[in-house]
Amino acid sequence: MLTIFSSHSLAQYLENQPMPRPGWPGIDLKGNKCQGNSGYGPYDYTNKNHRGHNLRIVEQNHFNKDVERLKTGMTGAVGGDIDYTLRAFPNHHRALYAMARHQLKTPTFSNNPRYPAAECYFQRAIKFTPNDFRSMLLYANYLVKRTRPNKAVEIYKRALSIKKAPPEINYSLGLLYFDLKKYNEAVEQAEIAYSNGVKNSKLARKLKGINRWPVQ
Repeated sequence: MLTIFSSHSLAQYLENQPMPRPGWPGIDLKGNKCQGNSGYGPYDYTNKNHRGHNLRIVEQNHFNKDVERLKTGMTGAVGGDIDYTLRAFPNHHRALYAMARHQLKTPTFSNNPRYPAAECYFQRAIKFTPNDFRSMLLYANYLVKRTRPNKAVEIYKRALSIKKAPPEINYSLGLLYFDLKKYNEAVEQAEIAYSNGVKNSKLARKLKGINRWPVQ
């Protein structure tokens, strides 16, 4: 049977279609090539056309509040449901954050060959939507927790190169610079964050503590 679309309905139909699969680029923190599976989708979490029916299907079956809080899975283990969510929506910010927390809490999870390391999900998300600064911020924060500060600096800077990147990224980068004792760089990021509304922050208190707070 031949289906005839109007120009509007055809455009809407095309906008709701999955995006090209990004594969599993990069390597994990142990130097192993990232490998994983594909499945439903993939869809863009930042695309309003994908956040309707497609997102409801995934979240109603695999990503409720208990999964997000790492309490219990919906179809099995918590990690399996988060993995399904991220295979369908590679840049699902809340699921990326949940996977990072899950693997920090349960380091042996990525020993299961079915599931990639958390950093692999982040690299896949960034390849999938290269202008999604939120995925980069989450990835850099995760790298800080995994004591990979140089790589975290690189990812923060990449996020800041994207138009409309929020000042919270400057703030996070400034905190990292402070911990690395790169105080001039920390001051520079603090000034940007402060001038864009990030005030009375932990970074401000740290810089005041060493008499380097730039704002009078």
